[in-house]
Amino acid sequence: MAEMHFPPEGTHRVSNSTIVYSLIAGFAVGGPLFTLMGISLFASIGILIVSSPLLIILSPLIFSAGFVLAAAVTGFAAAVAMALGGAWAFTKVYCYVRGRRQMGMLGLPDAEEITESGHRVKHWVGNRQQLVQVSRD
Repeated sequence: MAEMHFPPEGTHRVSNSTIVYSLIAGFAVGGPLFTLMGISLFASIGILIVSSPLLIILSPLIFSAGFVLAAAVTGFAAAVAMALGGAWAFTKVYCYVRGRRQMGMLGLPDAEEITESGHRVKHWVGNRQQLVQVSRD
């Protein structure tokens, strides 16, 4: 690696021409940036001055348009929910007509199936109790 040599403290002097060239380069780069910043600031202020009265005048229209948009989105969401409910109901009716046994929503048994299985268990337990009593006698 190359070693860096620094002059001793206090002996480093910058020439006047280096200072002038760096100032010229700074103005060459910073000047256009500063100009563009000023132009964009004045353009933003002009747009704000022009649009503020329009926004105040048209605010009832914008507010109403927002309500219409919200109502449309709500209606669309309700239509999707009803379509899904209708498709689910159609599937249940179709499976009932075809005679297929189908689990309820989310793969869980319907309340009817639970009640029916409860009656079967009750009947099975009753039969076992009768068998136990007969065997004891």
